[in-house]
Amino acid sequence: MRIVNLNRPDLDAWRAPVTLIVYTTQAFSQELVCSVRSRFPDLNIIGISSFHGMLLADGFKRGSYGVLFEREDGIVSRSMAIDFNGVANVRETVSNAMQEWVNDTQGVPLLFIHSPQGLEERIIEGINDAFSGTAQIFGATPANDSFLPNAFCFLNETCLTSGVVITQLFEERIVCTITCGGYLPTLKKGIVTSAQGRVIRTINDRPAADVYNEWTDGMFEAYIHRGCVLPRSAGLYPICREYEDARNGGWLSHVYSADRQEKAIHLYSEVPQGSHIQLMRGTESSIVTHVSTAIKKALAQVENKRVAAALIMYCAGCGSIISDSMNLVCEQAAQAFGDIPFLGCMTYGEQGCLFQEKHYYHGNMMIEIVLILAR
Repeated sequence: MRIVNLNRPDLDAWRAPVTLIVYTTQAFSQELVCSVRSRFPDLNIIGISSFHGMLLADGFKRGSYGVLFEREDGIVSRSMAIDFNGVANVRETVSNAMQEWVNDTQGVPLLFIHSPQGLEERIIEGINDAFSGTAQIFGATPANDSFLPNAFCFLNETCLTSGVVITQLFEERIVCTITCGGYLPTLKKGIVTSAQGRVIRTINDRPAADVYNEWTDGMFEAYIHRGCVLPRSAGLYPICREYEDARNGGWLSHVYSADRQEKAIHLYSEVPQGSHIQLMRGTESSIVTHVSTAIKKALAQVENKRVAAALIMYCAGCGSIISDSMNLVCEQAAQAFGDIPFLGCMTYGEQGCLFQEKHYYHGNMMIEIVLILAR
């Protein structure tokens, strides 16, 4: 397995390719997929769009790059694409689609999802329904350059802006970890006393926007008073949802806007009513350096085993804050990985489970590391 530059693909060097995972900026051409599959018709190509570029050992770059698995690597996969256009119940649709995999899956299935923003929780629920909660679920939400619609994922010639690509990997040599991206807890805590979906209305029975304003020392007061989208710097003050079974913190949610009339706050992931929450605090420096910490934690899980390649899913919310330092992030990753080849994308959300946790969720401002062990 190796990292390939799809801006200038050397197809003659590919040896019996079976799976190609592609990360790309928005200028991606489906003609490339058609061209590659005309040469290798049995090749399974899975891809997502990334925020501004990809993380590589030699820097942050635009264009299209991929991780190529060849027959000799022994990684077996299958994928399906589900289009949600006109679908009334995403959870049920995913569950029904998964049934064709349930009966012929032995053991604990490992599933990677690339889902549209806003539907991640329903997709996870649908998979859990189908597999009775036994599936391992990891993945990332496609992104684009300007925090606008039309981020996309694709499976071979099928490209989706409102759909999910699910890939099952039949291999125990895949190790996935996820952690919050360089944030420390503050002393500001509360209980969500009213919420619906990705909107928190009250914290400790008080208007959520007022509480968040106090917790951040009035930093975003003008935006909250107007009831509008918060600046990108709000990404330095996410909310952490604590879980009783989480031994390494909790899941982060990015607060992105406030409602003037309801004085509610809107997030990029769900924080249900009754959740115990805590304000987190990050800095530009901690966001840059935490990728190294995340990688070292992941590698510690596979001590004494050789890693053949790695993937990084790095939250675009973090990346937008430190956009001028992404080359430094790549440098930190390269130092932590050593001679392990890696490829990273910038995503609108990350899915998985925390260290030693057994439940799978969707969060923001996270770093996900996928290690592929050598045979």
